[in-house]
Amino acid sequence: QGVKVAEYMRKVAIPGQQGVADEVDKLLLLQQQQTQQAVLSSADSYSKARVLMLWLCSVAIIIGIVVAFIVLRQVMRQSRELELRALFDDLTGLPNRALFFDRLGQAAQLFGNEKKPFSIVIVDLDRFKDVNDTLGHHVGDLLLRHVAKKISTSMRRTDTVARLGGDEYALLLPCTAAANAEVIVKKLLVTLCQRVSLEGHV
Repeated sequence: QGVKVAEYMRKVAIPGQQGVADEVDKLLLLQQQQTQQAVLSSADSYSKARVLMLWLCSVAIIIGIVVAFIVLRQVMRQSRELELRALFDDLTGLPNRALFFDRLGQAAQLFGNEKKPFSIVIVDLDRFKDVNDTLGHHVGDLLLRHVAKKISTSMRRTDTVARLGGDEYALLLPCTAAANAEVIVKKLLVTLCQRVSLEGHV
Protein backbone atom coordinates (compact mmCIF):
# COMPACT_ATOMS: atom_id res chain seq x y z
CA GLN A 1 0.00 0.00 0.00
CA GLY A 2 2.79 2.37 0.94
CA VAL A 3 4.58 1.60 -2.31
CA LYS A 4 1.42 2.47 -4.29
CA VAL A 5 1.03 5.79 -2.49
CA ALA A 6 4.64 6.67 -3.14
CA GLU A 7 4.28 5.68 -6.76
CA TYR A 8 1.10 7.84 -7.03
CA MET A 9 2.84 10.76 -5.45
CA ARG A 10 5.82 10.42 -7.81
CA LYS A 11 3.77 10.06 -10.99
CA VAL A 12 0.68 12.20 -10.34
CA ALA A 13 0.74 14.49 -7.31
CA ILE A 14 4.26 15.89 -7.61
CA PRO A 15 4.00 16.61 -11.38
CA GLY A 16 0.58 18.20 -10.79
CA GLN A 17 1.99 20.30 -8.03
CA GLN A 18 4.84 21.35 -10.28
CA GLY A 19 2.36 22.29 -13.03
CA VAL A 20 0.38 24.46 -10.60
CA ALA A 21 3.62 26.11 -9.46
CA ASP A 22 4.60 26.77 -13.09
CA GLU A 23 1.18 28.33 -13.79
CA VAL A 24 1.45 30.48 -10.67
CA ASP A 25 4.92 31.63 -11.82
CA LYS A 26 3.49 32.47 -15.23
CA LEU A 27 0.66 34.47 -13.62
CA LEU A 28 3.12 36.31 -11.37
CA LEU A 29 5.33 37.11 -14.39
CA LEU A 30 2.30 38.31 -16.37
CA GLN A 31 1.17 40.46 -13.43
CA GLN A 32 4.67 41.90 -13.13
CA GLN A 33 4.74 42.73 -16.86
CA GLN A 34 1.31 44.34 -16.67
CA THR A 35 2.39 46.37 -13.63
CA GLN A 36 5.51 47.57 -15.44
CA GLN A 37 3.43 48.43 -18.51
CA ALA A 38 0.97 50.33 -16.34
CA VAL A 39 3.83 52.25 -14.69
CA LEU A 40 5.33 53.15 -18.08
CA SER A 41 1.92 54.15 -19.43
CA SER A 42 1.25 56.25 -16.34
CA ALA A 43 4.62 57.99 -16.64
CA ASP A 44 3.97 58.69 -20.32
CA SER A 45 0.50 60.08 -19.56
CA TYR A 46 1.93 62.27 -16.78
CA SER A 47 4.61 63.58 -19.13
CA LYS A 48 2.04 64.39 -21.81
CA ALA A 49 -0.26 66.00 -19.25
CA ARG A 50 2.63 68.08 -17.89
CA VAL A 51 3.55 69.30 -21.39
CA LEU A 52 -0.11 70.12 -22.08
CA MET A 53 -0.44 72.04 -18.80
CA LEU A 54 2.75 74.01 -19.49
CA TRP A 55 1.49 74.86 -22.97
CA LEU A 56 -1.91 75.93 -21.64
CA CYS A 57 -0.25 78.06 -18.93
CA SER A 58 1.97 79.71 -21.53
CA VAL A 59 -1.02 80.47 -23.75
CA ALA A 60 -2.96 81.85 -20.77
CA ILE A 61 -0.02 84.10 -19.80
CA ILE A 62 0.34 85.39 -23.37
CA ILE A 63 -3.40 86.07 -23.60
CA GLY A 64 -3.28 87.81 -20.22
CA ILE A 65 -0.39 90.03 -21.34
CA VAL A 66 -2.16 90.93 -24.60
CA VAL A 67 -5.43 91.72 -22.80
CA ALA A 68 -3.58 93.80 -20.18
CA PHE A 69 -1.75 95.72 -22.92
CA ILE A 70 -4.99 96.44 -24.79
CA VAL A 71 -6.76 97.55 -21.60
CA LEU A 72 -3.80 99.71 -20.56
CA ARG A 73 -3.63 101.40 -23.97
CA GLN A 74 -7.37 102.03 -23.89
CA VAL A 75 -7.16 103.51 -20.38
CA MET A 76 -4.22 105.74 -21.39
CA ARG A 77 -6.08 106.92 -24.51
CA GLN A 78 -9.18 107.74 -22.47
CA SER A 79 -7.02 109.48 -19.88
CA ARG A 80 -5.42 111.65 -22.60
CA GLU A 81 -8.85 112.46 -24.03
CA LEU A 82 -10.13 113.46 -20.58
CA GLU A 83 -7.03 115.59 -20.01
CA LEU A 84 -7.53 117.33 -23.37
CA ARG A 85 -11.18 118.01 -22.59
CA ALA A 86 -10.27 119.32 -19.16
CA LEU A 87 -7.50 121.68 -20.34
CA PHE A 88 -8.26 122.58 -23.95
CA ASP A 89 -11.15 124.26 -25.75
CA ASP A 90 -13.16 121.87 -27.92
CA LEU A 91 -13.89 124.39 -30.67
CA THR A 92 -10.49 126.02 -31.22
CA GLY A 93 -8.07 123.56 -29.64
CA LEU A 94 -6.56 126.41 -27.59
CA PRO A 95 -5.86 126.10 -23.86
CA ASN A 96 -9.02 126.82 -21.90
CA ARG A 97 -9.62 128.99 -18.83
CA ALA A 98 -8.34 126.33 -16.39
CA LEU A 99 -5.02 125.82 -18.20
CA PHE A 100 -4.58 129.58 -18.70
CA PHE A 101 -4.93 130.32 -14.99
CA ASP A 102 -2.59 127.43 -14.15
CA ARG A 103 0.11 128.94 -16.37
CA LEU A 104 -0.69 132.39 -15.00
CA GLY A 105 -0.01 131.03 -11.52
CA GLN A 106 3.35 129.69 -12.69
CA ALA A 107 4.24 133.08 -14.19
CA ALA A 108 3.23 134.85 -10.97
CA GLN A 109 5.38 132.46 -8.94
CA LEU A 110 8.32 133.06 -11.27
CA PHE A 111 7.82 136.81 -10.85
CA GLY A 112 7.78 136.42 -7.07
CA ASN A 113 10.97 134.33 -7.06
CA GLU A 114 13.02 135.90 -9.86
CA LYS A 115 11.21 139.21 -10.53
CA LYS A 116 10.64 138.25 -14.17
CA PRO A 117 7.77 140.36 -15.54
CA PHE A 118 4.82 139.03 -17.48
CA SER A 119 1.89 140.62 -19.29
CA ILE A 120 -1.74 139.62 -19.78
CA VAL A 121 -3.71 140.66 -22.85
CA ILE A 122 -7.48 140.22 -23.21
CA VAL A 123 -8.90 140.14 -26.74
CA ASP A 124 -12.59 140.07 -27.65
CA LEU A 125 -14.40 140.47 -30.94
CA ASP A 126 -16.66 143.51 -31.39
CA ARG A 127 -20.17 142.77 -32.73
CA PHE A 128 -19.56 139.03 -32.72
CA LYS A 129 -23.18 138.55 -31.65
CA ASP A 130 -24.25 140.18 -34.93
CA VAL A 131 -22.30 137.51 -36.85
CA ASN A 132 -24.11 134.72 -34.99
CA ASP A 133 -27.50 136.38 -35.36
CA THR A 134 -27.25 137.22 -39.08
CA LEU A 135 -25.02 134.45 -40.49
CA GLY A 136 -25.64 131.64 -37.99
CA HIS A 137 -23.61 129.95 -35.28
CA HIS A 138 -21.79 127.76 -37.80
CA VAL A 139 -20.17 130.80 -39.42
CA GLY A 140 -19.56 132.24 -35.95
CA ASP A 141 -17.65 129.07 -35.00
CA LEU A 142 -15.60 129.33 -38.19
CA LEU A 143 -14.73 132.92 -37.29
CA LEU A 144 -13.67 131.91 -33.77
CA ARG A 145 -11.38 129.22 -35.21
CA HIS A 146 -9.95 131.67 -37.73
CA VAL A 147 -9.18 134.25 -35.03
CA ALA A 148 -7.63 131.56 -32.80
CA LYS A 149 -5.33 130.48 -35.63
CA LYS A 150 -4.37 134.09 -36.47
CA ILE A 151 -3.50 134.88 -32.86
CA SER A 152 -1.57 131.63 -32.34
CA THR A 153 0.59 132.10 -35.44
CA SER A 154 1.36 135.70 -34.40
CA MET A 155 2.57 134.83 -30.91
CA ARG A 156 5.87 133.43 -29.69
CA ARG A 157 6.21 129.75 -28.77
CA THR A 158 6.63 130.69 -25.10
CA ASP A 159 3.34 132.64 -25.04
CA THR A 160 0.02 131.10 -24.03
CA VAL A 161 -3.03 131.81 -26.17
CA ALA A 162 -6.25 130.70 -24.51
CA ARG A 163 -9.96 130.94 -25.18
CA LEU A 164 -11.77 132.03 -22.04
CA GLY A 165 -15.21 131.51 -23.56
CA GLY A 166 -17.50 133.06 -26.15
CA ASP A 167 -15.51 135.52 -28.26
CA GLU A 168 -12.98 136.27 -25.50
CA TYR A 169 -9.34 135.24 -25.74
CA ALA A 170 -6.51 135.73 -23.24
CA LEU A 171 -2.79 135.98 -23.93
CA LEU A 172 -0.09 135.34 -21.35
CA LEU A 173 3.26 136.83 -22.35
CA PRO A 174 6.01 135.61 -20.02
CA CYS A 175 9.17 137.67 -19.49
CA THR A 176 7.44 140.62 -21.18
CA ALA A 177 7.08 144.10 -19.67
CA ALA A 178 4.07 146.30 -20.47
CA ALA A 179 5.92 148.38 -23.08
CA ASN A 180 6.93 145.28 -25.04
CA ALA A 181 3.44 143.84 -24.68
CA GLU A 182 2.00 146.99 -26.26
CA VAL A 183 4.23 146.54 -29.32
CA ILE A 184 3.11 142.90 -29.64
CA VAL A 185 -0.56 143.85 -29.35
CA LYS A 186 -0.29 146.54 -32.04
CA LYS A 187 1.20 143.98 -34.45
CA LEU A 188 -1.55 141.53 -33.50
CA LEU A 189 -4.27 144.09 -34.23
CA VAL A 190 -2.83 144.65 -37.70
CA THR A 191 -3.01 140.90 -38.31
CA LEU A 192 -6.57 140.58 -37.01
CA CYS A 193 -8.01 143.68 -38.67
CA GLN A 194 -8.12 142.14 -42.12
CA ARG A 195 -11.02 140.94 -44.20
CA VAL A 196 -11.79 137.25 -43.98
CA SER A 197 -14.10 135.23 -46.21
CA LEU A 198 -16.03 132.40 -44.57
CA GLU A 199 -18.31 130.35 -46.84
CA GLY A 200 -18.83 133.34 -49.13
CA HIS A 201 -19.43 135.81 -46.29
CA VAL A 202 -16.92 138.64 -45.70
